[in-house]
Formats: sequence, C-alpha cells, structure tokens
Amino acid sequence: MKRRKILGFIFPKTKPVNKKRNIMLLDSSVAGFRYYSGEDVWEQLAPGRTLDLKREPGNKFDYDAVEIYHEKEKLGYIPRSDSMIIAQLMDKGVDIKATISEVVENDSPNQRIGVAVEMMA
Repeated sequence: MKRRKILGFIFPKTKPVNKKRNIMLLDSSVAGFRYYSGEDVWEQLAPGRTLDLKREPGNKFDYDAVEIYHEKEKLGYIPRSDSMIIAQLMDKGVDIKATISEVVENDSPNQRIGVAVEMMA
C-alpha cells in the first residue's frame, strides 16, 4: 500500500469518497387529492413508490405550485405552505426525489396519501 507524508504524518493513500446523501425536505400529505386521479389509481399506491414532481409556475393560486404525479396520473400538490423552497430548488435544477410515505384509509381525502420529498446532495 502506498503512503503519503503530510506535515510529518504518514497517511495511507486513499481514493476520495464521493457519497451522495438524501436530505429530507418534507413529509406531508398530498394537497387536493380529492380533485385529481388519486382514487383511480388507489390500488397502485403503496409506501416507497416513486412519485414525479412537476413545477406549475402558471398556477393562478400559487406561483410556487409543485404538482405530484404517480406515473401519468395527477394526485395533487405539495401543500402551498411547504412548496416555496421545493419550487425554488427545482427551478435551480437541484435533484429532488419524492416517494409515497404512507397510504391511509381516511375520511379526509387530503390525509390519505403521504409524500416524502428529499434533496439529493
């Protein structure tokens, strides 16, 4: 094994480690679930399934709107109170990952699907 000497100390020569970590940004429910296609794909939804996030800057109610899709079916939105930072990161090209965190039979449609959003760093 090769060694290198730095300031009198001897260190084994190692390759730099390039680990990517996920940084949790949000774990919340899907807003507006009752208005979109969630019920149509309910049987396909399960914790851990990947979701797609799309920006919708033309949304007249929320400039920072982030849509949530399961395959091609729109499930709803990131809640407006949480969307600003996620929208800004997406606009800057930051790698954002979303998955289903929970699926719950609930009388309140906006509490039925949980979404976990992570930033790849």
